[in-house]
Amino acid sequence: MLGFIIYSHINLTNTCNKIINICDNIEDDIQQNKKSDGIKNSIALKDYIQNSYSLLTAYLNHADLDNILIETIKLSEYIEYDNESDIFATLHAIKHSTSTIRKLQKPTLNNIF
Repeated sequence: MLGFIIYSHINLTNTCNKIINICDNIEDDIQQNKKSDGIKNSIALKDYIQNSYSLLTAYLNHADLDNILIETIKLSEYIEYDNESDIFATLHAIKHSTSTIRKLQKPTLNNIF
């Protein structure tokens, strides 16, 4: 059981870090007017979250991941139609939600007892 918890936590941390890094890359793409790269990265982000979904839901509430996935789907549409304010708002929402999940799942004495 302890092995599963350790493995799940490491996987969650790595997944959250990768999601945030991809969001940073998308943000850079948009700021540099590389719309096609932004779309490719947003689709890659959606695919990455979907591929990680089943393992993460064993450890997390699926509603948290659903919200991030929905925002990711919106993101690709916002990029497609050049809606910059919504692009950056959505990117920050994804990064904030991901950071919050990572912080809440960090094992502490308060979480255990």
